[in-house]
Amino acid sequence: GSSSIEQGSPGYGQLLTTDLSEAYGEWIETTSVTFDGNTSELVAALDGDLIDWSKEFDVVLLEGLNLENNGQVVVEDSIEHIETINDRMKQNVTDAVLLVHPSQPLAKAVHYPTEVQSFKSYLTSRGYTYIDHWSEWPVGNVDEMNTYLTDESEPNDKGAILWASALSTFFTGK
Repeated sequence: GSSSIEQGSPGYGQLLTTDLSEAYGEWIETTSVTFDGNTSELVAALDGDLIDWSKEFDVVLLEGLNLENNGQVVVEDSIEHIETINDRMKQNVTDAVLLVHPSQPLAKAVHYPTEVQSFKSYLTSRGYTYIDHWSEWPVGNVDEMNTYLTDESEPNDKGAILWASALSTFFTGK
C-alpha cells in the first residue's frame, strides 16, 4: 500500500495484521510493503526487488494507489496497471489471488470520489475482488470525515482503526 498503511498509531497495516493473527493464529503470515508512487511507477518497480515473490503468497492485498494516481494517471490506465501487476504476480505465484481496495477517502474532494467509483466499476467488471472500505467512512460529511484524517488527509488513529476494521471484516467475517 501507500504510506497510508503506516499512518495512525498503529497504522491500518499493523492493525489488520493483528486482527488476522488473532483470527487465524499460526495459519497466517503477513508481509507489508509500502510504496511511494503511483501505479505506473509501481509497475516499473516490480522489475526490481520490491516484492519477494519467493514467499509464494496466497493472497495479495493491493491498495489501488488512487490518491497517488489522482491527477497523474487516468482510471483506465490504472486498471491496466492493476492487470499488469496481476500478471506479474501470476508469473511468480500461479495460484495467488489479487484483492484490491482503494486509498482512503478525503474530507473535501470533487473529482476523486468519481475516479474511485470508476476504478471500482472497471475492476469488478473484470472479475477482480474489490474491498470497498469507503462504505464504512462518513464520506460526504466533511466535519465527521475530519475526525478520521490528519490535516494532511492521511488516516489518523481513528481512521486507521476504521480502515483496518473494514478489511478485517472482509477476511474474518467479524
